[in-house]
Amino acid sequence: MLAWIGSLQPLLLGAVLLWSARAKLLSRYATAHARRTALSPLLGEERAVLAYRLLGGVEAALGATLLIPGLVRVEAVAATALSAGFLAYLSYAKIAAPDSSCGCLSSQPIPVNGRSFGRAGLMLAGSLLAVVSGAGWVSGLADRPVLGVALLLAEGAAIVATSTTAGCCRCAGCTRDSPTRSPRPVRSTSRWSPVWTSCTRAARGVSWPAV
Repeated sequence: MLAWIGSLQPLLLGAVLLWSARAKLLSRYATAHARRTALSPLLGEERAVLAYRLLGGVEAALGATLLIPGLVRVEAVAATALSAGFLAYLSYAKIAAPDSSCGCLSSQPIPVNGRSFGRAGLMLAGSLLAVVSGAGWVSGLADRPVLGVALLLAEGAAIVATSTTAGCCRCAGCTRDSPTRSPRPVRSTSRWSPVWTSCTRAARGVSWPAV
């Protein structure tokens, strides 16, 4: 059973890596966000931007490769190394630059937190399962298509639940992707509370009036 679960992990890993690469390569705020990550105090602002872009390129290349049936174990080993490296980076950021941005799956300026470690742990576990399995996702889905899709959806939901973007409209300082947009912080978290309005206004590019 573990071997079958491991055979499906390249699909999940590839999708998450491509999602992460999108924020680093295509977001118009990527440069500003890179300077807010822990890479900045580690490498300097200019080198941090370059490293951030290079990481996005690596994630895009590996993510695309994982989605293409081929050298599964080699790709899985590479994903394991990347996941372990990211866990080490999160640990460094938490200790050396606790106020810096995570630089994970979006360009939101949100510091490293428990969800960051949880998501990276899920990625590492999936990578290790793929290494142990050594089988491709095509055969895995062909064996149990319905169960396979259900498993991938459940794992995807877990990744989203531990992502910084998942909690956007539940936080008081939601800024979406903009490094400058900052809705008014409030305490209430109900759907029709000011925090919901803050996130909605931020998403539409509407700022709060000056007070």
